Amino acid sequence: MKKYLYVFAVSLLFISGCASNSSGLLGVKDDGELKEQYEPPLAIDDAPISEQALIKAADNLIIVKVDGERYSNFAKVMIGQGVTSVRVREGEHTIMGSLGVDLNIGRVYYKKGHEYFIDYAKRHPKIHYWVEDLTENKIVYGKKID
Repeated sequence: MKKYLYVFAVSLLFISGCASNSSGLLGVKDDGELKEQYEPPLAIDDAPISEQALIKAADNLIIVKVDGERYSNFAKVMIGQGVTSVRVREGEHTIMGSLGVDLNIGRVYYKKGHEYFIDYAKRHPKIHYWVEDLTENKIVYGKKID
């Protein structure tokens, strides 16, 4: 009985997360957008800001893990909430994001003082995603889809 109650609760969280934004499949718009305003970024490392890179996620996209360490808990992710921007020390990092489905960004070298944007485009049946260096205006991971 306890098992069924758990499955029901998780299903309810999933449904409420998907229904919380009625803009399409999985409650997500077809194209990612840079938010007008972000919460202060979560500092992953204790290095001075001048030694860190800023990474922002598109609207509706949540940063779940950085370098295998979880920063957005399961329950919040299921209702579409969590970390939307992080600061990392210059160097290679991996990121796992969530857009209703997991987005796994392999090793990317993030430069100190640069600002990066994790963007996506939903093109049925796939979700394409990439990382753009906003400072240099170039794609550093994946392929941008218009």
